[in-house]
Amino acid sequence: MYDNIGGKIKGLAKAVFIVEAIATVITGIALMASGEDMILIGSLVMVGGPLVAWISSWLLYGFGELIDKTCDIARNAHGGERKSEAQSKVDYERVGKIERLRSQGLINEEEYQQAISKEK
Repeated sequence: MYDNIGGKIKGLAKAVFIVEAIATVITGIALMASGEDMILIGSLVMVGGPLVAWISSWLLYGFGELIDKTCDIARNAHGGERKSEAQSKVDYERVGKIERLRSQGLINEEEYQQAISKEK
């Protein structure tokens, strides 16, 4: 449901634009059909409405694009993978064990650094 939310927002922006553009064209036709004095206003609504709808959809589409790019950055910063809570807990416990071994003098600083670097 919440996967690929940036793509869904961008899709929503496109859908909103289409609905607004169709609605303004229908409104323009209705205005033109209502009388001779409304022909100019109806034609302006038919031309200007889709343009305004297109420009207004940029903000929503841009927000979706921003979310997509942020997710890409986070994915690349974590090496393309995310650890589960269980895996994070195991890693945390392993680091704690390594630190206890160093504090007890059972491993030296070089061995400690090697073991810790495997965690990252």
